[in-house]
Amino acid sequence: MFTAAKKVTNLTWIIDDNKKQLDGPTAEILPTFDLRAKMEAFGFEAVRVPGNDVEALYEALTKEPTDKPIAIVMDNIKGSGVKAVEDTAANHSMTVSAETWDSYIAAVKADLEAIEKEVV
Repeated sequence: MFTAAKKVTNLTWIIDDNKKQLDGPTAEILPTFDLRAKMEAFGFEAVRVPGNDVEALYEALTKEPTDKPIAIVMDNIKGSGVKAVEDTAANHSMTVSAETWDSYIAAVKADLEAIEKEVV
């Protein structure tokens, strides 16, 4: 609120809304409700973008400045792109063996190769 009240317009807040905290989903422990609406209520120019959409994030970061500070709420999924991690309830803080890590990397590389074939 101080940032908006003092019109600190050379500051951009990036909020990772991944809906989890160390001991479970935020909806069950401490709901955050609508973070974009909260930031607007605090006097920010606020936007919500898909957290893994680099183009949407770039657009939000390069938007024409206003007389308000900017808040970008990134709608994220913990472990996005690695289904085994996405589906793990405790993925906020998890230990991964080297073997498991290698399997995750291999899966991501395979997905990237498939995308590259579609683009070409």
